[in-house]
Amino acid sequence: MSKLLFPLKKHVTSKGTLFAASSLFKRWVDTKRFPNEVSFGQQTCTIQVAPHPDHKEELLLSADLWDRLRLPYEQHVSCSQQQRTLCLAPLIGIFTAGFQSSTYHPLGSRSSYFANLLSAAEEEGVFAFLFGNHHVNKGAKTIEGLTFTDGKWRQETFPWPNAVYDRIPARKVAALQDVQEVRHFLEDEQQIPWFNVDFFNKWDLYTKLKNHRQINVYIPESLLNPSLEELERMLDDYKHVYLKPVEGSFGAGIHQIIRPDNDPYVYCRFHENGGNRLRRYSSLKRCVANQFPQSLQQMIAQQGIKLFTLNDHPIDFRIHTNKNKRGTWIITAIAAKIAGEGSITTHLKTGGEIRTVQEILDWLPEKHESVKRLKKAALQLSLAIDESLDGFIGEIGFDLGLDESGRVWLLEANSKPGRAIFRHPNLQKEERETLRLPFHYGTFLAKHTRLEQLRVIQA
Repeated sequence: MSKLLFPLKKHVTSKGTLFAASSLFKRWVDTKRFPNEVSFGQQTCTIQVAPHPDHKEELLLSADLWDRLRLPYEQHVSCSQQQRTLCLAPLIGIFTAGFQSSTYHPLGSRSSYFANLLSAAEEEGVFAFLFGNHHVNKGAKTIEGLTFTDGKWRQETFPWPNAVYDRIPARKVAALQDVQEVRHFLEDEQQIPWFNVDFFNKWDLYTKLKNHRQINVYIPESLLNPSLEELERMLDDYKHVYLKPVEGSFGAGIHQIIRPDNDPYVYCRFHENGGNRLRRYSSLKRCVANQFPQSLQQMIAQQGIKLFTLNDHPIDFRIHTNKNKRGTWIITAIAAKIAGEGSITTHLKTGGEIRTVQEILDWLPEKHESVKRLKKAALQLSLAIDESLDGFIGEIGFDLGLDESGRVWLLEANSKPGRAIFRHPNLQKEERETLRLPFHYGTFLAKHTRLEQLRVIQA
C-alpha cells in the first residue's frame, strides 16, 4: 500500500478499535486486505477495524490502544500497510548531546535548529523526537524523548523508534563511552537502523576515494604524516600546500604553506585567536618547527589548488546531498562561499561570506556548465562514499572547488554538515528541503527494515 496522510485522533469511548478514513476502509474492502495489527515505532497491538463513524478522512484510535502504543499527541500521520500490519507514522529518533535544563532552550544555541527539524518531521506526517544517552530506559524499552509542538518543548515517553538520525555535535562527544554504549545497544542489539553515525576520517576517506576509478579525478594529492622532504616536493609541484588535522572539523587547525616563485621565503597562513595570520620564514624547516612543534603526526598535506576567485578572493561551493524516500541521492542545496580577507578557508568565522550561485553566475567560467559539473561531481562522490563506507548514510555536505580551468576538486566531505549557508535569505527553500529529507530517508530505512524482518519470519 502506498503512503497515505491522515489526521490521527484519540477515540475515548471505544476499545481495541481503529476507525479508518472512508477512502482507506474502501480500499481494504476492495482488496480484501484488512489489517489486524497496528504499529507505532517498534510497538505493535492487535486491532479491530471499522469505518469512520462520521465518514471523515481521518483515523480514530481507541484510547487503550493509544496508550499502549505510547502515541504522544494528535497529528497528521503518514501511514502504510505491510502485510496485515498498519504502520502509523514512522517514528524517528534524533540522537544528540548537550542537553540543558532550560525549558525554552533545551539544546542551547542549537535549540532553534532542532525545533525546525522536528517541525519538518510533523509536516511530513512523521513522529520524531530528540534524545540522548541518558534518556534511554533499557528495561522498559522506552525513550524519554523531547518533542516540539505548538511552539513548546515537551518530554514524552516513546517506544523504540523505527530509525535513528545521528546528530551528535562533535567527534569527542561521539567517542564517549556512554554514547558508544547506547548506540551499540540500540543499533546492534535492538537492530534499529542508525544513519550518519560517524564523522568522516579524512585519511580513510581519501584512501578509499583515490582508488575509486570513476571519481579519483576529483581527488587532490594528499599525504599522511608528511616528511619535510615530501613537503618540499609538493611545494615544488604546487607552490602551496594545505596542512589539515586528520580529525579536524569546521576548518580548525588548517594551515596553508606558500612558496611563491622568485621568493626566498616560505609563508604560512592560519587562523588564531579570532584573526587571520600570515607569517614569513626563512625556510620550510623553520616554518614547520615553529607552527607544528608537536610534529606533523596526524596531519594531512593536501595539494594546493589555484581556485577560481572573485575580486581576488578564492571561492568554493558547499553542496548538500540527501537520500530521498527511495534511497536515491539528490542535490538539495548549493551555495558559493567566498574567503575573507587573508583567510585560507571560506568559513564565516574567518570572514567568509555566502552567495547564491545565481549571484556569482556571470563570473563563473562557462557559467551553467560549471554548475552542472559541480552537481554531477557531488552525486558521483555521494555514491562512491556510500559504497566505500560501512553503515547507513543519508546526507553529506561537500566543499568543492573549481580551479581556473574549470576542473572540479573535492576539498572536504562532511557526514554532519554545518548549516551556515542557510543564513542567506534566498536559501530558505533549500534549508527546508534539507530538514525534510532525513525523515524521507528514515522512512525508507524503516520500511525496508520491516520488510526484511517479515522475510525472516516467513522463511
